[in-house]
Amino acid sequence: MKVLYFFCPFLFFSLFACQKEKHPPFSQVPIYQENLSGFEALKDSLRTICQNPKGQMGIYVYDAQLDKSFSIAGDTLFPLASVYKLPIVASLLAAQEAGKLSLFDSIRLNLEDRRHSGCFMDWDTTGKTNFAPKIEDLALYMMRYSDNCATDALLRQLGGPEFVQAQLKSWMVSDININRYLIEIFIDLANRELPEDQSLWTYSRATQILSTSPWSERKVARRKFLWDRRDQGSPKAFVQLLKGLDQEHWLNANSSQWLRDCLLSCRTGRYFLPEVLPPNRQVAHKTGSLPGIYNDAGWIEREAGQRPIYYAVFLKNAFDKPKKERARIAAAMKQLLAFQALEKTALVFN
Repeated sequence: MKVLYFFCPFLFFSLFACQKEKHPPFSQVPIYQENLSGFEALKDSLRTICQNPKGQMGIYVYDAQLDKSFSIAGDTLFPLASVYKLPIVASLLAAQEAGKLSLFDSIRLNLEDRRHSGCFMDWDTTGKTNFAPKIEDLALYMMRYSDNCATDALLRQLGGPEFVQAQLKSWMVSDININRYLIEIFIDLANRELPEDQSLWTYSRATQILSTSPWSERKVARRKFLWDRRDQGSPKAFVQLLKGLDQEHWLNANSSQWLRDCLLSCRTGRYFLPEVLPPNRQVAHKTGSLPGIYNDAGWIEREAGQRPIYYAVFLKNAFDKPKKERARIAAAMKQLLAFQALEKTALVFN
C-alpha cells in the first residue's frame, strides 16, 4: 500500500497535465494536383480560335507552374507594331545597369521631335516648344501609353535600333528584329522615303512627306509591310524574352521589378482584356496594333505561390473591322486568364 500511495501524487499530476493540454483546432488544407488535362483543353480552345481563315494568328504559351509550353505557328514572324517597344525598354534597363545611362538623365526635345499617332508633347497646353523629360518618364510614356515620340527619343539615346539588336543577341534571343525608328516605319507604310540625313527626320518633314501619299499607295504599302522581315518577331521568341526578363536572367532584381510594375500599368489594348479580371489574376503586358496587325505579349500572374503563364498572341493580315479582329485576341486572352494550372482535388485535416 505504501508503494501505491507513493505513486498516487504522480498519477494525479499526470492526469492534471493531460486535462490542461490544449490541442490546436483542426483546419482544412486543400490538396492540389497539376491540371494537365486542362492544359490540353486550353491548347484545343486556342487552336479553334486560330482557325479563322482571315488573317494568320500565332500563339506561344509557357506555363511556368506546369513547366509546359505549346505553340501555334509560334516560330512564324509577325510585324511587331508597338510590341517592339518591349525589347527597347529592356535594352534601356540593361544600359542603365551597365552604367551607360541613368533613368534620371534628361533628354532635350522640341516640337520637331514629335511623332505621329501619339506624343506626350501634344498633351501640353502651356505653349512650350522645348522639353527636357527624364529618361524614366519617357520610358513610362512609351510603355504605358505607347508614346511614339518617346520611343524614337529613347532609341536615339541608346544609339539606334542596332543597339537593341545587339542586346538581344547578347541574351541569345533570335527571331526578334528591331531595325527602324518609328518615323521610318510610318513613312514606309505610306510608300515614301526619308532623306538619308537623320537630322532632317523632323515632324514637319514627315508630315509633308505623308501628305503626298494617296490612299491607293498606302493600301499597297500596308500589304507589302506585312511581309517585310524588318521589325518582326515570333511569338516563341517574345515568350523567351519575357521569361528571361521577369525571372531576372538578364536584369537585376530592381530592373525586373521596375519592368513588371511598368507592364502591369499598361493603358493601351484594354479591349483585349475583360472589364473585370478573374480573381487573383493580374496581366503584365504590352500591346500593339497597326492596320491589319494586332498583338499582345506578356504574362498572367496568379495566386500567391503560383508561377505565371507567359504568352504572346499575334495576328497579321487581318483586315476585317478592327473591333472584330481585336475580339480574336480578346477570345484567346479570355481562355488564358481562365486556365487554372492547379486544381483542388481534396481537403485534409491538420
